[in-house]
Amino acid sequence: MNRRYEIIENIIEIGAYLLFIFLFLSKGEGVRNVLLFLNFFLWLITIKYRKNLSNLYSPVALLFWGYMISILISIFVSIDRNYSLTELDDDFLKSLLFFPVISTVLSDEKRLKRFLFISFFTLILIVSVGFYSYLKYDLPCMMAKTSLKYALHNRFARDLNTLLPFSFVLLLIARKTATKIFIIIMIFATIFAIIMSASRGGAAAFIITILIWLLYSLHKKLFRLKPFLAGIALSFIVLGIISYFYIPDVQKRIQQTKYDVFTINKRLNAWAPLLEAVKDRPIFGWGYGIEIFRTDKPFEQTPYKVSPYKNDPDVRDPHNAFLGTLFHQGIVGFILYLTMLVLAIKTFWGNGISNEGLNSYILISCVSILVGTYVIHALLEVLKFRYLALIIGIGIATQNVKK
Repeated sequence: MNRRYEIIENIIEIGAYLLFIFLFLSKGEGVRNVLLFLNFFLWLITIKYRKNLSNLYSPVALLFWGYMISILISIFVSIDRNYSLTELDDDFLKSLLFFPVISTVLSDEKRLKRFLFISFFTLILIVSVGFYSYLKYDLPCMMAKTSLKYALHNRFARDLNTLLPFSFVLLLIARKTATKIFIIIMIFATIFAIIMSASRGGAAAFIITILIWLLYSLHKKLFRLKPFLAGIALSFIVLGIISYFYIPDVQKRIQQTKYDVFTINKRLNAWAPLLEAVKDRPIFGWGYGIEIFRTDKPFEQTPYKVSPYKNDPDVRDPHNAFLGTLFHQGIVGFILYLTMLVLAIKTFWGNGISNEGLNSYILISCVSILVGTYVIHALLEVLKFRYLALIIGIGIATQNVKK
């Protein structure tokens, strides 16, 4: 069985890489689902031979499972149980099937290195789609507008910020000069794409990423990282200034920032009614699924009477991942979500500082993504949980890596 196990394990690994790529694409839902179920089925077949199942009941993993249970509870108390049940096949199911595979199968140094190349390939693909869309359709700001990948500017910037830190790792472990030059070019192209997306949340997440890597370099006394980080910060400033003067939408977004700081760009129109609605169902929330927020029932007993979405179609969701969790899954789901996030950041940072080389770099990448995207950017947007599950899974795999 050892030989068979190795073959199946290799198939699972390849499937995980393909699934990672397809998670960032708009096309291929059928392929994505086949990969999800096939990988999980093969993983179950090999479960009795797997020696790192303890990864799945580490403190962070237990909080992940607790959060998933809170989703199931919110379905039973939902104001539209049938709808909430149908929503399980999106984020919930993808996270449920993907997380255990990533957390255990990638817990190997060679596989983590291969993952970095897959991540870099995905970054190249998305950046290329962004520039192609921008030039072909004469867009006011950069986004992905193709059948392969469709993402508005905020989502586009989030995807780039999720992939970019792993490119830093690839640069740090690269040996050939030509490889390093190519990676650096792609990093600068990605920075330019984030700026041209005119996503202020994306820009803030990028700045946080750089600050975390700078803090890491100071703590570990990695002096060779400082010129690289300084170059990235300088390029961000220079490209930002150029974009301000030559890209009207970037200039407009920057000029509106002062006004939007006070109005939070209409987000208060979602947050105030949401907090009133939470008072009526504080423990387990109103139910799973975004359409619950768009119905009037949660708001009928509040001063607002109707869903914020009815008054302004731009307020299509809570525009805050934390408040969204509080509304849909109540205090129980909110506490589990927040605790999982905080503990993952704390644990990955501590292990990143105590480790050296590849493992350390990947853990710091996970920390920078979690803080930049799932703390800072999440304050202004509702984010797909599957990507958070992905990053936490990679972090768990890395801190328990098999040499």
